[in-house]
Amino acid sequence: MTDKKQLDYSYDYLADSLFIYVVGSSDYEEAIEINNNTYLSLDEDSYPVALEILDASKVLHVKKFNLKNIKSINLKTCINNKEIIVDCVLEVPIHNKNQIKSTNSVIVNNMNLPNITAEIATA
Repeated sequence: MTDKKQLDYSYDYLADSLFIYVVGSSDYEEAIEINNNTYLSLDEDSYPVALEILDASKVLHVKKFNLKNIKSINLKTCINNKEIIVDCVLEVPIHNKNQIKSTNSVIVNNMNLPNITAEIATA
């Protein structure tokens, strides 16, 4: 089931940091390090509201320039009592063609976060 919420993003070219966030989301309560370069932010209800990818061009295997014009983003987060799964799929223009780039991470849910499944996309 896809939530009616929508995503937007900002990309810092100099820092090579991609910040994907839920439009109109509330303040972030905490950030979880998913891996060395990826952080998932949660609101006070432990709902995922943002994803930050550091060294984004390296993580996604694209040139920095291509991350300035992302065409679409689909972010799926699954939290259960054992693990936290984050799948992020982006459509990025490369050589006048849109190509799919993605990152997938799984970590142990040692924070006892509640079960939540959220799939959110750009409009």
